[in-house]
Amino acid sequence: MKKLLLALLLTAPLAAQPQLKVFTLSNRPAAATIEPVKALLQPGETVMAEERLQRLIVRAAPERMEQIRQLLEAIDVAAPQVWITVAQSANNSSSNGGLLQTGQGQQNVATSQQLLVMSGEKGSITVGEDIPQVQPFWNFANGLGLVAPGVVFQRISTGFSVEPTVIGQNVRLRLTPWMAYQSAQGPGRIEFSEGSTQVTMKNGETLTINNGGSSNSRQASAFGLVLGFGNAQNTSSNSLIVTTVIRDEPPPIP
Repeated sequence: MKKLLLALLLTAPLAAQPQLKVFTLSNRPAAATIEPVKALLQPGETVMAEERLQRLIVRAAPERMEQIRQLLEAIDVAAPQVWITVAQSANNSSSNGGLLQTGQGQQNVATSQQLLVMSGEKGSITVGEDIPQVQPFWNFANGLGLVAPGVVFQRISTGFSVEPTVIGQNVRLRLTPWMAYQSAQGPGRIEFSEGSTQVTMKNGETLTINNGGSSNSRQASAFGLVLGFGNAQNTSSNSLIVTTVIRDEPPPIP
């Protein structure tokens, strides 16, 4: 009996000793898998991500290793990808009149872009250019008086950022589009619009979003009949067409 008790005392601590094991992931990022594994661990047990080789290094009791293996088998699956097509259009028109001059202008801008984004990730796309603007002087910039003549480059761009999450055959989408373009009121003026929304769309569904448009008018006069008076009107509208298509298989490698 004494020999049996002694054997149990010697082997019990050995059975409780934690083990070290490496799990290799096939689909899910290692850094994003740490928290679910941590939820299974007991005090004194650890998990570390080796992102370069897509591996988890776990130090835990043997019974925990089987639980971790089953968890990783369930969550280490390929995430679906979403084709997102965004078509943007903007219309801007202006008119001005006065004693000395009158003028009208209209600007129509349209663009369509497509992006493939993995569910749960964030993607963005931007298309733009730098437009040189020759300025004879800048009036009292920062309160320092007139600035010497020169060329100023203005950035004009259009694009969007998206964060899709696939839920069954639906896509929950956070969308932030923006658009900049030269105003119809003349060179040197840039119109810019940006918005953000979150919607849930069915697979293959197309959604149209309009901002309702805006308008403003101004009137000015100077020294009565010497310099006369002037008035200006400006109207603008923007629309957005979004289409989402779930793609379960990754695109072929060219």
